[in-house]
Amino acid sequence: MYDAGSLIGIGKRALHKAYLLQVRLMKDGTAGEILSKNAQGDKSTRADLESEIEAIKVFKDANAPVRIIAEEHGLVDIVENPRYLAVLDGVDGSSGLVANPRSRCGTMLAIASTLDPKYNEFFFGGITEFSTNRIFYGIIGEGTFLVNDPNKMDDVSRIHRREIKKFDRGIRIHVDDCKLCPDYESNVTAGIDKISALVRETFSLKAERNGNRLSALNSSAAMCIDLIMGEVDLVGGVIAKGAFEPPTEYVLVTGVGGVMTDIDGNDIGCKKWKEYGRNTIPLVRASSRELGNTFAEFCQP
Repeated sequence: MYDAGSLIGIGKRALHKAYLLQVRLMKDGTAGEILSKNAQGDKSTRADLESEIEAIKVFKDANAPVRIIAEEHGLVDIVENPRYLAVLDGVDGSSGLVANPRSRCGTMLAIASTLDPKYNEFFFGGITEFSTNRIFYGIIGEGTFLVNDPNKMDDVSRIHRREIKKFDRGIRIHVDDCKLCPDYESNVTAGIDKISALVRETFSLKAERNGNRLSALNSSAAMCIDLIMGEVDLVGGVIAKGAFEPPTEYVLVTGVGGVMTDIDGNDIGCKKWKEYGRNTIPLVRASSRELGNTFAEFCQP
């Protein structure tokens, strides 16, 4: 009999297997090798494809009652009549990975309690970051955790929340703008120019005029890690295309007391994953509700 607890264990094993594969691919220099193109029009790297294969195999070996929706492999029902949903992105940040095999990027995996979940019905989320030898995961109601030894997965530390409420010039901000990314290969991610233009208009130009320090990474996964670890205070970006990244982000960010809101400051937790974000729309990730609300108000058109 499967429940949330047993699926959390499977999710952790899937992240671990993907991480071990990614380390091997990074060492032999083939992680960023482009092999095909996916349904979203993005070019798929070896790490994209093979990381998903590794993660899906863990669910198959467990005969878990899960439907997986994966960026590279589409819909995969592990059993007939699955009860749970997993959203899987083999590697988030492929444009950076193609440019630099040690770019910060990795797998994003989230598991929900229903096949048609709201964002707040995802109870597990995790990220691998193989170039820095880190794995993170979050469990709703328990918090967000750093795996201290990614070769074992059982040595973890809880990441504690940070109380930052005021939006001022000292706030550190990541923006999803490829023009600011240190590692970037064009023509890998479809629609990236449109995304960057929306982010610049909504967040970057306004924050720059306010005197804020802006930075960017070519991976929502890496920017999420920086937010939960306190390296930045805000992330301005979008929900776009298949919306593979936000479910994982939602679990991890809320696990440290943060929020994810629309540009009007409304928490996205009550939004349906299948419906919300299929058109490119702005998204605020913040280390506290107060900070998220004030930043969203500041960025109003």
